[in-house]
Amino acid sequence: MSQTPLTDQFLGTNDWSLNDSPMYQELKENILTPTQNIAVDLIIANYHNKQVYLYAPKRTEQFNHGRHALPGVLLKVGESTSEAIERIIKTKTPFALDQCQLEHYQELPANTDPGRDPRGHVIAIPILIMAQVQAPDLTDWVPFLPNTKLAFDHTLMVNKAYDLIKQNVKNRPLPLLLLQNPSPMNDAKQVIAWFEPHYDKFTVSNFKARFPIQNFLEESETEKGQNPMGKPAKVYYILKDKIKKSPLDGFL
Repeated sequence: MSQTPLTDQFLGTNDWSLNDSPMYQELKENILTPTQNIAVDLIIANYHNKQVYLYAPKRTEQFNHGRHALPGVLLKVGESTSEAIERIIKTKTPFALDQCQLEHYQELPANTDPGRDPRGHVIAIPILIMAQVQAPDLTDWVPFLPNTKLAFDHTLMVNKAYDLIKQNVKNRPLPLLLLQNPSPMNDAKQVIAWFEPHYDKFTVSNFKARFPIQNFLEESETEKGQNPMGKPAKVYYILKDKIKKSPLDGFL
């Protein structure tokens, strides 16, 4: 089969003599070729035992061996970020897709620093995932807090995600997506206070008065839970669809 010269697409000719022309050489030099230089890294948040954790197992590879790192893969040619997320969950985590609930995912600004990866110039796309993972083994989980020490530039990714959540905690309270339905108000207060610590000193009553819960929580008329003292307490349904559709400010 004869090969069609590159210039045929642009000049409408099969004249191979044009392969030596300046235009052909310019096109040849600027043609994009598929390369494995885009990474997808997951910031998987999970609420467990009154704390918010990130899944960050210790690396077994040569680079940054033994350090906690976010799970990630190099994007394959023709692979979307959503397909990469599924591949990471299947191959880089111990929990199956049917054993966890991915409530929401948000692509964050890419990290483009040429020196971020020792293998070469790899652009990283961090993706924040609000998840519900049942009874995780905390060996491979670290607290979701600013400046948590991680491999590569993953600390920077986590800091950006934390700041984004904190900045939007009132108009788009993503931390509530970490809770199961229904949940007591105390859990809502604690998960919000993880990202906005001044709420931590509030009583539940003060939290209800200061935080716009009426926009995102709905009291159950039939179900009851327990407060920290073991007494019956009201429980609330998180209006998750409303949270996901709320505006997001400060997307840096």
